[in-house]
Amino acid sequence: LEYLEMVVTSGNRMREMIEDLLEYSRVEEGMVRNELFDAGKVVSGARENLSRLIEEKKAVVTVEKMPELYGNPIQMMRLMQNLIGNGIKYQTVGNTPRIHIGAKEQEYSWLISVRDNGIGIREDFALQ
Repeated sequence: LEYLEMVVTSGNRMREMIEDLLEYSRVEEGMVRNELFDAGKVVSGARENLSRLIEEKKAVVTVEKMPELYGNPIQMMRLMQNLIGNGIKYQTVGNTPRIHIGAKEQEYSWLISVRDNGIGIREDFALQ
C-alpha cells in the first residue's frame, strides 16, 4: 500500500509538471486569456486543493475580503497554492503554520500579500 501511494503521488506530481509546462508554453505563445475573476474564489480553490496538507499540519489560513481582478485565474490559483503550500512546508519543527492573505487597494491597482510565520528566506538569497 505504501508503494502504491508513492506511485500515485509521483504520478500526480508528474501530471502537475506537465500541466505547468503546457501553461508556460501557452504564455510564451500569447495564448493565455485574461479575464475578470473573483480573487476570493481563486484563493478558496487554492485552499481547497491544499486542504489535506492544511489539515495534516493544522495550519491556520486567514483571508481578507478579496477583490475582483483582471488577469489569468489559473495562474493566480497556482501562485496562491505555491505560496500557501510553502508557508506550510517551510516551518520550524513543532510550529503551527499561520498564513494570512491580504488585499489592499492602491491608486490604480491592488496589492495582494501573503504573509506566513515560516522560516523565511536566508539573507544571502533575498532580493536586494
